[in-house]
Amino acid sequence: MTTSIRPTDLPELRAELMEHYQKPNIVDSWARRRAPAALEFRDANGMLMAKVNPTGDTRRLLEIGRLEKAELFFVSAAMTDVAVAAAATLPSFAVEEFDLPSSAGLMIFEKPIAADANTEGGYGETVYIAGASWNIIRNQKAGTLLWLSFYIDLHQTLDGEVAAGGITEAQAAREKSCQPRYSYTTDGAKLLSVKSELNGNSVLNLWGRTIVAAWLLSQQPLADVSEVEADRAAAKRLKRARHEARPVRVVELRRPSSGGGQGEPVSNYQHQWIVRGHWRNQWHPKREVHRPVWIAPHVKGPEGAPLLGGEKVYAWKR
Repeated sequence: MTTSIRPTDLPELRAELMEHYQKPNIVDSWARRRAPAALEFRDANGMLMAKVNPTGDTRRLLEIGRLEKAELFFVSAAMTDVAVAAAATLPSFAVEEFDLPSSAGLMIFEKPIAADANTEGGYGETVYIAGASWNIIRNQKAGTLLWLSFYIDLHQTLDGEVAAGGITEAQAAREKSCQPRYSYTTDGAKLLSVKSELNGNSVLNLWGRTIVAAWLLSQQPLADVSEVEADRAAAKRLKRARHEARPVRVVELRRPSSGGGQGEPVSNYQHQWIVRGHWRNQWHPKREVHRPVWIAPHVKGPEGAPLLGGEKVYAWKR
């Protein structure tokens, strides 16, 4: 399932969200919103020591500020598939500020990174997680925090409801016309420079791991990162509305060349075999840290040798 959104749509999408959060009915809704704590601190016995828990209205204002400063990222469908697969085995490590592609950002995925049942305020319909915003927060008591807010693709969610018979196409069209395509769903915070999972074993942790995996992958050779600008008409509309037509970084999957080796001699082998995708802990001399590096699935062994298992393999070639 992919969207019809284009990378060049993101500057207007960002502006639309910022304006949405300032509408009177939305301000009132967030003022009454009860959200779980973004981060809790417990001692060795599990006793609650402190928590980061902004009020609903504070969360709304923080989200506006986050979007105002955000650099924009669009992740292609193929790269989304890699990020989701890689996130499942992403090892725990201490995320640092330099691991982020920007100190504040909004990342939209061409296809959802997860599907979830909406049990809070909804009727159990499936919602599709397809975006996230983030920034760095300096907290005097807690330290330096990474804040993540997650967004659902409302259009895909409504289309799914139409397909399931829950609503009519006319109802879906009305819903689409009166609110932004991407809708805030939940958030969470994580201490930077501390080796820990994001919110334990919750589903929020899995979404956060996918975002972190996408950040790491975008800095590796398998990613092709380019920059696009809003088209001329969109730039004029943004200027009239006093919004910046910010450029968008597009993260796509670089198609690997064929090869049998990952840098190792293969002449002594009599067969080829498939190496599954996996993370490898690699030393970065400049930063003097180890960081997970994704090793893409590949075929190893001398070219032309029989493949163990007799499986059919399709190789990508540039």
